[in-house]
Amino acid sequence: MNRFVNPLPEVRYRFGFLLLCVSLLANSVSLSAQDGSESLQAFIEPVLQPGGSIHTGIDSENGIIYLINEQGLWSYSIPENNWDYLSGLSQLPKPLRDLESGFDSASDTFYFWDTGVGSVYELDLDDGSFNRIDNSHPHRNQYTHYPFFKDGTVHAFGGYGYWSWKSYITYFNTYLKEWSIQEVAPNSTIPSARVVNTGIYIPQQQELFTFGGWAPENELRADDPSTEMETLRDIWKFSFEEKEWHKEGVIDSDLEHYPNPFYRSIFTQNKITGSFYSSKSNIWYIPAIEEDLNEGMFFLPVHTLTSDTHPAIQLESDLLRNILPTNFLMDQNESMIYIVGLNRVAEPSDIPIRIVKIPEDSLLSEIEKAHSDSYIRSLLIYGITVPAFLVLLFFLFRSKKNGKKQAPEEAYPDLHNLDRYSWLKTKEKMVLEQLMNERSGLDSEELEERVWPETDSYDYRRKLRNETIRAINSKFKKHFKKSDNIIIRIKDEQDKRRYLYKINEGF
Repeated sequence: MNRFVNPLPEVRYRFGFLLLCVSLLANSVSLSAQDGSESLQAFIEPVLQPGGSIHTGIDSENGIIYLINEQGLWSYSIPENNWDYLSGLSQLPKPLRDLESGFDSASDTFYFWDTGVGSVYELDLDDGSFNRIDNSHPHRNQYTHYPFFKDGTVHAFGGYGYWSWKSYITYFNTYLKEWSIQEVAPNSTIPSARVVNTGIYIPQQQELFTFGGWAPENELRADDPSTEMETLRDIWKFSFEEKEWHKEGVIDSDLEHYPNPFYRSIFTQNKITGSFYSSKSNIWYIPAIEEDLNEGMFFLPVHTLTSDTHPAIQLESDLLRNILPTNFLMDQNESMIYIVGLNRVAEPSDIPIRIVKIPEDSLLSEIEKAHSDSYIRSLLIYGITVPAFLVLLFFLFRSKKNGKKQAPEEAYPDLHNLDRYSWLKTKEKMVLEQLMNERSGLDSEELEERVWPETDSYDYRRKLRNETIRAINSKFKKHFKKSDNIIIRIKDEQDKRRYLYKINEGF
C-alpha cells in the first residue's frame, strides 16, 4: 500500500530545483570541494534520502534545532521559522545509521557514538567535522540501547550484544575516556534484560525512566530462531541518588510505541528523540499509534512525580495529515513541542523534512478534559450499575425461590464456529483456523506466512505472532475459566530442533 500522497507543489519544487541547477551550471566556475559544499546553500530545506538517518537536537537557549543527515549539518531557527545549511560532514567515521547521537544542552555539544557503544565523537557545529575524544574501541555490546545525558556525560541503558541482552547502565567516563558500568545498590531489584522502547532522564529528580521494549522469554538467546520474543509495557525508574531500580507500573493500553518496526524500516532516528518531557508539568509524553499511523497518533502521558499514567491523547488529524513523524523535541523555555517529520510525497526518495509545533497547553487541556469526562462517566456508571445490581439480586432471589436453574456456562470452546466469539479479532481467528486445519501443528515461520503475508519485516511478524497468540490464550482463559493455554508450543517429533504451535486438545 502506498502510504504517501502526491502534492502538486512537490512537482513544482523539483522542476524549480532543476531550473536552478541548470542556471548554476551555466554560470559555473571551477569550485573546490569546500566551495561545492557551500553551494548547497541553494537547498531551502533538508531531505531524507533512501535508507537515510535523521539525527536532531534542540538548543532551547538559542532557539535552534540542529539536524544532521547524509546531506550535512542543518540548523532550524525557531524564531524565524526557516532552515539554514551550515556545512557538509567531514571525517565521518562511519555511516550515520551506525551511530547514535544526542545534543547535550549542558555543554551545547552534539555527541555521536557507536550504536553498540565504544567510540565517541564531538561534532564541530561550525565546520561539521567529527573529533574523536575516547580511548575506547567499538564494544558491540549494547546495540539499540537507550541513550541519555547526565551531568554532561552520555549514558546507555540496555541493548543487545554478544548473544546476550543487557539490563545495566553504562556511561562514558570522561576522565578515563573509556566506558564504565553504573553502580547499583546490592539489594535493588533489576529490570529484565531488554531492548527498551524509549526513556527519559530528568535532571531535577536525578532519575531515569524507561518504558517497555522487547526481551526474550526466559532469557534465551536472541539469535536463536526458536526464541520467543516478549513485548514489554512496564515503566521502570532508576534513582541515581539511591542507586536503585523501582518498577513503577504498567501502561494498560492497546496502543503500541511509535515508531514500530515498520516505520523504523523507513528512517533511522537518534533514539534520544523518541519521546519528550516537560519540566513545567513534570509529564513525560510517549508517542504511540494503533496498528497504523493513518489511524492517528497518540501521546501516552506519564506524571514522573507520581508515576501515574493519564488517558492517551489523540492528536488532531489535520496536524499530521501530510507528516510522517521522525523526532520529538521539547523547548522547555517556551513549553512548545517540535515534531520533525517527513513530507508524505509520492515516491520515497529525497523526501523533504518538515517541522510541526504543538503548544503543551493544548495537550494539558486534553488531559484535563479526559479526567473530567472520566469522572462524569464514573458517576453515570455508578448511577446505572447500582440499581441494575439490585434488580439482578431480586431476580436471582426469585429464581432460587421458584426452584429455577440458571443455564450452565459454555464449558468448551467451539473452534469450528469462531464467529460466535465477538471478542476475537480477525487475525486471532485466522491463527486459530490455521492451527485447526493443521492439527499436527505449524512452526512459527509457516504460521506467520499464512496469517501475515503482507508484512515483510521478520522481526515485526515475530512480534505480531507472539502478541496475537498471547492475546488468544488470555481471552480463552478468561472466557472459559481455564488455567491452561488453548495454543501450546511443543517440540516437533520428527525434528527435535523445531518447535510447533498447535491446539491444546485438553483445553
